[in-house]
Amino acid sequence: MFFYAAVTAVYFVLGLWYYCGMKMFQEGAIPIQKYILATIVLGFLENSFRGMNLFLWNITGLRSAFVMYTGKSSARTNNGGISDQNGILV
Repeated sequence: MFFYAAVTAVYFVLGLWYYCGMKMFQEGAIPIQKYILATIVLGFLENSFRGMNLFLWNITGLRSAFVMYTGKSSARTNNGGISDQNGILV
């Protein structure tokens, strides 16, 4: 649970740093940067839902179906398609 909280915090800081860098150098931006930022945001959402799932499971003893399946669907999207495309394009 704490591992996912730490990874979520890293994703948040990375996304904020990348977004500020995009805004600072807006005139020299390339279109792929938006997709890279979207991948960072999806990674943040994936890890935050995983952390929430483990936190709720630890407190109540039951897994929340909404949180569990939302996190899994975002993980499939992030790991399945977008990350592979960004790896090929960059």
